[in-house]
Amino acid sequence: MIKSEVVSPTSGKVFVLFEEFTDEEEKRYAVLNKDCLTLADFDDSSIWKTSRNPIRIGRLVRPLLRTAGITVTDREVEEFTNMWKATYDFAADVLKQFDVVKGSTIAYWYDYEKYVDGGGTLNNSCMAEVDSDYFEIYTSNKQVSLVILYDDNGQVQEDKYTSTKIKGRAILWEAVINGQNVMFMDRIYTTYDSDVDLFKQFAQKNGWFYKDSQSMTPRENITNGNVISRPEIIVKVDNSDCEYYPYLDTMCFCYTGSNELRNTQDDEDGSMRVLRSTEGEYYDDY
Repeated sequence: MIKSEVVSPTSGKVFVLFEEFTDEEEKRYAVLNKDCLTLADFDDSSIWKTSRNPIRIGRLVRPLLRTAGITVTDREVEEFTNMWKATYDFAADVLKQFDVVKGSTIAYWYDYEKYVDGGGTLNNSCMAEVDSDYFEIYTSNKQVSLVILYDDNGQVQEDKYTSTKIKGRAILWEAVINGQNVMFMDRIYTTYDSDVDLFKQFAQKNGWFYKDSQSMTPRENITNGNVISRPEIIVKVDNSDCEYYPYLDTMCFCYTGSNELRNTQDDEDGSMRVLRSTEGEYYDDY
């Protein structure tokens, strides 16, 4: 049954929203080129199983919204597509592709050779090709972990999903916010933009705080999915006096006197080091 139709403003073709009932009386919908339709008086429900063609979600949603009289921008369609992909993957149990690692394994997964090929913030990270010694502040402190998202080409062994490549990562801190011990997931780096929302959903499931906006700004809005604030974040580590340091986005103010990393600076504290160098060094001021 044809429910509605619309004329494409670019090609002039007529597309229809087609409805069909299965044997179980369930409704199925498809957007079809009207020129490809022919009248039939027989049950051809097998077409839904044998003659299906893939279509990008963005191309599907546009004619549906246009039929409903809703105008959307390219940016709005892109945002919807990213959210849809993240939600669809999440519902398909993509959680099995996440892992949390510590110690020297953090430096291992920072190596660009372990990344899925492509672009995104992951492949363009300034720490993708540095020496593993740079990550001592991470690898030598038990208060620091790394959340990784394996690629889609892994395998399950002993009920655990693993792969040789990742398509996203984010530092996870044991932190203190407003006097409370919490877990804070730092800036998210991914090959694909849609996976950022997947990280956020994973953080919410675990009750973690995370950056609302994925920027390099130290003090920025954070959330756990319910509340949003811009607090001071403090991480107490075992050792902050390292020979080399990575570039840190959020917890970039290192106080060796108290072995603390913070997202706020105190120019009066003579032990403060600013960890914003891509050369393994630190600065004395920000």
